[in-house]
Amino acid sequence: MRLAAAALLVAVTAGLSGCTGAPDREQEALDIRNRIAEMPGVADVDLIYDNGVLEGTRFELEVDMEQASDQQVGAVVDQLDELRGDDFAKFNQRMKILVAQQTSISGGAELPEDTGQVTGLVRRLRADAPAGEIMWLGGGAPDASKVRIHEAEKPGAAVDAVLRIFADRPPSEIEVSAADRVADPHWMIFNPLTPADKQRIDRQLAAAAPADPGWIGVRDGRVERLTFSVPTPATAYEDVVRTIHAVEAGPAHPVGLTWVWADDPARYNEPRWAGSAMIGKCDYPSGDRTKTEPLVPDALALQQRIRDEFDTCLK
Repeated sequence: MRLAAAALLVAVTAGLSGCTGAPDREQEALDIRNRIAEMPGVADVDLIYDNGVLEGTRFELEVDMEQASDQQVGAVVDQLDELRGDDFAKFNQRMKILVAQQTSISGGAELPEDTGQVTGLVRRLRADAPAGEIMWLGGGAPDASKVRIHEAEKPGAAVDAVLRIFADRPPSEIEVSAADRVADPHWMIFNPLTPADKQRIDRQLAAAAPADPGWIGVRDGRVERLTFSVPTPATAYEDVVRTIHAVEAGPAHPVGLTWVWADDPARYNEPRWAGSAMIGKCDYPSGDRTKTEPLVPDALALQQRIRDEFDTCLK
């Protein structure tokens, strides 16, 4: 019976593989891989091709060009776009070009026409921003690009490097995580950010001290979400209020705040010393401003006080 069931599974899987709605393009994918592998500057090419109900429809290439020139990278991308054409329109496509150690340029159905220029910028970023992995992601439109920097040694300086290097081609999204997640913040930036905006935000965060930022969310050039730690419960109210004023949070500029006591002794699943509030707005889960995670009584009282004073919900 086990053999019969196994045979049935194979038969069903084989039958399903032709029901994805995408045409069989395996040979074309292999041909593209082989032709790209022969191009100048290409050290290696990895191919993932799937076309089955269980596996999905995927056409992915990873091209190692760490030692290639910027122009050679651009030539490979131009050839990739030409060879693919519209043949893989019904596939999930991902093209990843390795342009330096732990540094890549990726795109989907198309990559930018100026990939050679982008390669030079990404390589400059690698030299100027010590970090783990650096990724540039985008398509044909310059305003759709994103930059991801993982485990940056100095996250704030890494953001500055992106803004400086990509001044003429600003990404629509920047994310920078910290190598030291305890000492340094995680930046998440939506919409293009100017160096002047970043300098203003840096001044605001400095004015919020000793509140210590852990996660900084920025949209349209302003802080819209901030997680930070406070050194002691005794001064937490003053620290939270000072932070609210420092980032200019209010009805004209709402900000979601979350704070924690840096030395909170609570263990997993125990009530914490922390809190959160929607400053200048009323956007709590289910519209309930009293809803909260389990907090110790003092922290719960502070949270409600901040909400009473600074959110816009009906009291």
